[in-house]
Amino acid sequence: MGKLTPATLVLLCGALLAAALFMFGTRRPDASAGHGTEIFPACAGNIPACAVENPASRQPEQAQALPAPQDSDSARESMPEPPRRKDASDRPVGSVKIKQSGSSEPGGSSSSGDRPNLPTRPPSPPAPKRIIDASPPPNQNLGATRPFSRVLNRPSPELELSDVSEKLKQDRRGLYGQYWAFDSDPLTALAQEGAKPLSERKPDLVRIDPQIFFVDNDAFADLPFPQANFAARWEGFLVVPKAATFWLFLGCDNAGRVDINGETVLLNQVQTRYVEVSTALDLAPGLHRLTLEFAQGMLSNNDSWRCARKLMWVPPGESRPVALPPEMLMLPQWMWTDEAPIITKLSKGEGEIGDEITIYGQGFCDGSQAPTEDGFAALDDLFAPQVDFNGQRAKVLKYTPQELTVRVPIGAGSGRLTVVRHLVLTSDATGNHSGPLHVKVIPSNSVEFKVTTQFGLLAHWYNLNNVPNVDFDGLATRIVPEIVRIEPGFEWVMRGRAPVPFAKGALACSWEGYLGVPHGEAGFLCIDSVSPIRVVVGDLHQEPEPSSSTDTRHVRIWIGSGDERKLPLRVVWIADTDSALFPIEWESHAQTGEVEVEGLRTPIVSVRTRRLPACLLFPPIVPSKPPAITKVWPGETEAPLNLPFETPKDRPSIAEGQSFQVGLHVFRDKASADIPLELFVDGMALSYKVAASQRSGTEGKEVILLDCVLPPSCGEGKLTAKLGLAVSEPFFIDVANKGLVAFLYDLPDPVGYSQFPDVAALTCHSIRKERSIDFTTAESFALPFVAETFAVEWFGAIIVEHEGWYTFTARSDDGCRVWVNGAEIINDDNLHAPRETRSERLRLLPGTYSFRMQYFEN
Repeated sequence: MGKLTPATLVLLCGALLAAALFMFGTRRPDASAGHGTEIFPACAGNIPACAVENPASRQPEQAQALPAPQDSDSARESMPEPPRRKDASDRPVGSVKIKQSGSSEPGGSSSSGDRPNLPTRPPSPPAPKRIIDASPPPNQNLGATRPFSRVLNRPSPELELSDVSEKLKQDRRGLYGQYWAFDSDPLTALAQEGAKPLSERKPDLVRIDPQIFFVDNDAFADLPFPQANFAARWEGFLVVPKAATFWLFLGCDNAGRVDINGETVLLNQVQTRYVEVSTALDLAPGLHRLTLEFAQGMLSNNDSWRCARKLMWVPPGESRPVALPPEMLMLPQWMWTDEAPIITKLSKGEGEIGDEITIYGQGFCDGSQAPTEDGFAALDDLFAPQVDFNGQRAKVLKYTPQELTVRVPIGAGSGRLTVVRHLVLTSDATGNHSGPLHVKVIPSNSVEFKVTTQFGLLAHWYNLNNVPNVDFDGLATRIVPEIVRIEPGFEWVMRGRAPVPFAKGALACSWEGYLGVPHGEAGFLCIDSVSPIRVVVGDLHQEPEPSSSTDTRHVRIWIGSGDERKLPLRVVWIADTDSALFPIEWESHAQTGEVEVEGLRTPIVSVRTRRLPACLLFPPIVPSKPPAITKVWPGETEAPLNLPFETPKDRPSIAEGQSFQVGLHVFRDKASADIPLELFVDGMALSYKVAASQRSGTEGKEVILLDCVLPPSCGEGKLTAKLGLAVSEPFFIDVANKGLVAFLYDLPDPVGYSQFPDVAALTCHSIRKERSIDFTTAESFALPFVAETFAVEWFGAIIVEHEGWYTFTARSDDGCRVWVNGAEIINDDNLHAPRETRSERLRLLPGTYSFRMQYFEN
């Protein structure tokens, strides 16, 4: 199953196709490529989607007949007159000093001693054992309908604004976050008899989150464990500057809860998809205690891998929820101390793996924690400051209370840099320091750091058509590779999705480079492949035979623990059938404790499997600094399109056949001085002429202006530049005559629709172009107002390039209808949860077919 790409979406009379099309296709027997399916992630939430299926080479017993494909003029004539746009305004590490914990003032100072003590963290109030085990709040609404406002049972703030200095508000922004990894769904695990609640479990990660606005899985990418099953808790204060009514939103996939002053005010118990709930609260000025909990778990639904967690509000005078800003969040009071670490700046904001970085700030360690000529004290390695680059721990080279010097570690990626301080305390009733030791883990604020290392492996792609009996050893000696480039990884379900033009035929690839192993990591490198595969890591070599039960080859190579290092890696893959190469994974093994078995202490080993991140793959040679596309200027066009919508503002709009200019920065060294610059659009080579060129600076930078013409058959409009092995970051343009047009309608009755309404009586508040349809939530529609009831109608055409049998699949919540060439092929026009509906198999000839789709959400 494959989404219909932007290249198959065509503009007709200002109306464009809008549907995320998934395709199974059977080509004619004489087609050059074999048949197969392409698997794409399922969608969740309020989803209008359409897919086209072209299964295998089999004839349907019955098939729906369609009119012949239309040319552009006839398809244009069949388009209905678009509705008129109405006025949108009409719509309503050193010697460890043992200290005794004590109380302190809110500002962090103490009347005794030469510096403040860290306040003892008070016990948290009892929380529901399972995150969602709470009574539904009395005024909570689903989605965008504003509820009536109410007052909390305990309306008074825990602290007054006058109790907190402005500096403290600035330094202690955000919430204290704790994260726990689970081996299965956390809600199920927490419900087991005898299971410990979160408050009694040691978190796998603690940090300060400036906002709780994790929009998707990528936002959680810096977690040091898989995202499939985990729980999180955030604690602190909601800062209310003045008395007002606050319209608060909680968005979750899967489940979550928000407590203010110990009272549950937002609760999402729906575990199968993303849902937003809201409440309106009359809050007094001051600091109100705030607690959030969240659970992400793998359930039975296909898209349960998705996760999101948002805490939002609607600012005064606005109509849409936005992330609650950091200045409205404050850390819990036990973290208000001068000994909490604070980062103020970095010696540089970007660097390569292995670079030394100096971190400046305060509270990184105790003043007495200074290295001596004999090195550090015995406990220093355990209680020294800890530095994490986007979740990867770095080696601390030296430190003082105001400075830390670290080396960017293997495994680091661009993202948040944080410092964690471990403070050893004692507490007892007599004050004689005889109580048990305990360690306070205090994270700092985070700053952004960019890792500039080019990750990936050097790939050699071979076209094996008409080359029989090729084995692993014969690749390099018998065949010249057609494509050589650095790639971030290799993860395809089907051979047909390999990123080469000859993917439909027999092919092979050899990836070479290094596998980075972070300090202390141990585990198995795992690859599964239906096709023959050879993997070499260092001195270890595996070339497995297929399993008798699944015909799959399983590669498992053990990598032992040690200092960080790079191991030579080579993967060779030969695919002469439509076989699968599954993602490369890392199965980590870590000791998490001990248990006594028959009188012996036996270690408890935790096993976790995750995708091997690209930041652990290094090319065998260091490529030149990649070129950078800085800007694109559209050229003049003789016949500009008459569009019913404004051109997109987020990228330049260029039609196929239109001239345009590309500005680039190219960095040449001695190795790349004579290498020609290559330009591509959607993987196709793009011809150009150099309009201007000028040297700039001392690092070999060249500023270049290129004249180009956009060729036909473009897709998403992704421009890339390549100099030798170095490839630029993509620069996206809007392909003007490709894409989607959507007519969006407001539904005034929030609960009164069970089918797609008559749009003639509605307000069409927006007409816009869409490049694809893949909406996972109501929010992803980016409506100009908060809405849970709306309707969308798309017009356009689809381009069919190959004759065959096709099946369209619509995945939606709620109703949808689909027409192709005027014939209705899908009718699922009713209220329902997310589900798929398929058309009958259709025989389509190459050509252009008019397309229409309706969708409503109630």
